[in-house]
Amino acid sequence: MARAIPDADLPELLAGGLLLDGVAAAILAERGVGLGLTVHEVAGRESALYSVEEGSGRSSVNQQPALARLTAGDGAKVLSTIRTPDGSYWGDGLVLSTSSGGGRVAVLAATSPDELAGSDEHQARLHAAIGYLSPDIPLVSGGPHLIPHAALVDGRLRVAAANGSADPVRPRVSVPAPVTSTLLAPLSAPAPLDGPVPHRGWVVWQW
Repeated sequence: MARAIPDADLPELLAGGLLLDGVAAAILAERGVGLGLTVHEVAGRESALYSVEEGSGRSSVNQQPALARLTAGDGAKVLSTIRTPDGSYWGDGLVLSTSSGGGRVAVLAATSPDELAGSDEHQARLHAAIGYLSPDIPLVSGGPHLIPHAALVDGRLRVAAANGSADPVRPRVSVPAPVTSTLLAPLSAPAPLDGPVPHRGWVVWQW
């Protein structure tokens, strides 16, 4: 995808918010795009000694087929670093920066983000990155396997989250002060939310 974008479209793209994996960042850097960081290489699992991503917590990156070796530039913020098995610094893991087009950029060292280990710490880092790119976007947290959906309905923001976990959860949404919070529980009538959301239940927030 990063190779297919026409040069004429890059200025508009770089003026907005970009969330990039390591491969996309390497391609754009190769094309001369300033991302506020340096992409030294994309190193494969067989040739690199990367082991864990360390930020507010630690999680394995051994399942990644390759990682981009990143170094944040001046003014960039590093949310995590990549470490070798002995704890040595290998590169930056998640960097928030500004592109040459003036837009905000969040770059992951991961080349297969869908294979990153699931954890509360990793979710918090990704939420911080998305919040940096688009501060007004609603983000849902509060439990594993939450499935959020956002829409504008008659000009009003509506966010729904399904509980895909077997356990009850208490979902939270980052956009403050919803006008209504409604629980849609299986085999029950809609009701104001005043407790946990059961398995296969939904919470619907509206502003």
